[in-house]
Amino acid sequence: MSSNKSCLLIIDVQNDFLPPNGSLAVPGGTEVISPILGLLKSQNWDIVVLSRDWHPSDHKSFDIHGGPWPVHCVQGSSGSQFNNELLVGLESNNTQYQVVSKGTDSQRECYSAFNDETGEPATPLHSILKEKGVSAVTVVGVALDYCVKHTALDSASLGYTTRVLRDSTRPVNTSSEAVEAVVNELETAGVQVV
Repeated sequence: MSSNKSCLLIIDVQNDFLPPNGSLAVPGGTEVISPILGLLKSQNWDIVVLSRDWHPSDHKSFDIHGGPWPVHCVQGSSGSQFNNELLVGLESNNTQYQVVSKGTDSQRECYSAFNDETGEPATPLHSILKEKGVSAVTVVGVALDYCVKHTALDSASLGYTTRVLRDSTRPVNTSSEAVEAVVNELETAGVQVV
């Protein structure tokens, strides 16, 4: 890709993924907000994108429908809303941002902000970045071992120079072995983990 425009891609900083009250709270999830706001202030991003889980109430990933997860981020619910501290920070910094919704089809799992579980495009994110001439993507948010990982892997496979910032993400599985395995998987795929 010929351009050197950059995107800050903020993954799923939504109420249901954050302690203390999220239905699928990532341990330490709220700790990503301050470093993300710092990134917004310290660097001029050509585009900022917020991804969100935006599930219909009958989504197949929910345990009540045989899936692995508690009900979370149902479209329009308070749990699906972006964290207020993040939104206030974006507004006070006058940051323009776009929102990409994923997991909107009840029959398709979609951890990545690009593609669904079959590798098919599930959001307009790739088109948005191509249209803006983006070549470099920085991925932050939650959770490192699910949506951040899958988004970063897709980003790299689509040809973007991709990095994940460890201080701006948190995993569901906090064991050092599990985190190391995720980092190794990302680095093997050409993602820079810093």
